[in-house]
Amino acid sequence: MLVLLVKNDPDLELLRNRFNYYIVIGLSHTKTEDVKQILCGLSWYIEGLGIYQYIGGANFSSDNSFCLWYYPPKYYDGSDSKNLEYKGAYSIKGNKITLKLNKPMLRKRDLTDINENDSIPETNFTLECELTNDGILKVDIFDYPLTYYYAEFSA
Repeated sequence: MLVLLVKNDPDLELLRNRFNYYIVIGLSHTKTEDVKQILCGLSWYIEGLGIYQYIGGANFSSDNSFCLWYYPPKYYDGSDSKNLEYKGAYSIKGNKITLKLNKPMLRKRDLTDINENDSIPETNFTLECELTNDGILKVDIFDYPLTYYYAEFSA
């Protein structure tokens, strides 16, 4: 009964874009079918440094496709506004997610790669991820996580 109230109450709409909402309605971060619902229900971000709230992210679709995207290095000086996008298919087993890229991507292993390198190719076409119990999506070759939230900048 409480779960139905939480799912249908319009006053709780803002909570539906939070990982904890999915846990409250009874989903588990370790069950394959629940993980898919969580991945598709949330927006995923790569948190930026300084005044940049986020510098990339990922979107997951129910048809098992995904898009991993980044602002290009020249985005910040205004000379390039087109996102770098890498698409592919994903599979889930428990809280482990495998991303298979359709084409090679530029190397994005750390924030230096994201912010400066725009020509070094990545050698991996398959990325292994894990959804943690606190709603963090860790990708094996990245030294940064994807989160369902981003820090708000205030001056």
